[in-house]
Amino acid sequence: MASNKKDDSYQPKQVIWREKDYEVHIGQVLGVLDFDTNFDNAFQKWKLTMQFIEDVKEAIRQEIIPLKEKNKLHELEPDKEAIRKMEKIWHGTTWLRVVMDSNSSRILARELFYEEPDGTYEHKDEKGKLLGTYPCEVIRMPKLKNMIPIGEISSEYWGIQIRETMPLKYAWQGANFATVVKDGKFIHNLSDGLVPKIEASDMDSMIKVTYILNRAVYNGIMDILPLFFNKNYFIFAGNMQKILKWMKEENRSMYTDFISTATQDTKNENSSRL
Repeated sequence: MASNKKDDSYQPKQVIWREKDYEVHIGQVLGVLDFDTNFDNAFQKWKLTMQFIEDVKEAIRQEIIPLKEKNKLHELEPDKEAIRKMEKIWHGTTWLRVVMDSNSSRILARELFYEEPDGTYEHKDEKGKLLGTYPCEVIRMPKLKNMIPIGEISSEYWGIQIRETMPLKYAWQGANFATVVKDGKFIHNLSDGLVPKIEASDMDSMIKVTYILNRAVYNGIMDILPLFFNKNYFIFAGNMQKILKWMKEENRSMYTDFISTATQDTKNENSSRL
């Protein structure tokens, strides 16, 4: 995986000028997002999506996208729930509820929530009859924007450093204590020898936190958060495509009305001369 370090001297080869018609801007941004989607520029896409959402909100407020003026707000306004979910995933808080069997020895299901859920799962049939209650573990998920890895990532290294802390219990889940101490360099180099900075019991700590996630944990989170973000992104992108189509049709209609009016004025003027 490539490094996330940026070259401060980088300059773009081409500048895309902001057009006076907002519909052109919408088309340009959607085009960039399509490019990032097709070429797996995931974090760039998600960051631009969140910037674009704020851009669109303000454009609607200022009637640059004249949905209120044309009584199209209810019909064409971007899906608020999809936007709320993307905002929660990107820079808010989500929770993963892991449903266990009655012995807490086997995972039955994983569910993502946008508000903190209960710590128990009630299994019901189609009629609502309670079939059983299962214990759950509720895990506070990192923000997606903080999942951008820091520094070089080696496939041989056990951990990946992110930009937000997690309790050791979840961050190092599945990792070997000896591997964490050695490869993570959690060692005091004392005069009488090497002493671990952590104890084996710390591996289950909910109080102690770390920025370094076990690789399997990192990959697991990145299997979940992007899945739900992208699901809502495609709803938002579809909304914006409809707005783009409507704005083009609206401008074309205004242009046709203008030409029709100008033609009629010319005919009237010529008739008066006769």
